[in-house]
Amino acid sequence: MNYQFIPSSSHLTTKWTGGTTTQLFIYPAESSVEARNFDFRISTAKVEVSESTFTPFLGYHRTLLILEGGIEIRHKSHHQKVLNKFDQDFFKGDWETSSRGTCIDFNVIHKPSIANSTNALTLSKGEAKQLDFFSDWLVVYVHKGLIKFWSKNTEYVISAGELLVISEFENGTIELIGIENSEVILVRLSKK
Repeated sequence: MNYQFIPSSSHLTTKWTGGTTTQLFIYPAESSVEARNFDFRISTAKVEVSESTFTPFLGYHRTLLILEGGIEIRHKSHHQKVLNKFDQDFFKGDWETSSRGTCIDFNVIHKPSIANSTNALTLSKGEAKQLDFFSDWLVVYVHKGLIKFWSKNTEYVISAGELLVISEFENGTIELIGIENSEVILVRLSKK
């Protein structure tokens, strides 16, 4: 397995019309949002205005998960829904999308050739969860708290704002242990 630990100090934060966005990870590493040549990108965003319009990403799919606050998301000619903490929505990047409300959200933007599953997990202090994963990439992002990641004699301590990207999985399990009460986002990505 390959492990890439990404501290919060390496994140890039930029402004957009509704607030700020923080890029957590982009693949491949030499790709960029501006060039639209990435396979997938993971970020958080602060929606700080009561009504905002989403940046279009033609040719991509998106998953948006709420970390804090809540919004009503509207996709013109498609659907709308209310999203609160840990609720999520899937939509195409070229849809005309707007929202009402303020929040901090977690975004996964990926090409249609990549399958994505994004889930929130809460861990109490001392609680351990064993998970089986069969994907090309696993991203473990700690939103709040402090956890220990363990797999086949490899151990990482991950604190709030940090993430661990694992690729080239070998069959087996991983274990996440709450050092503190923690909120964790798990993203599994696989080539179709």
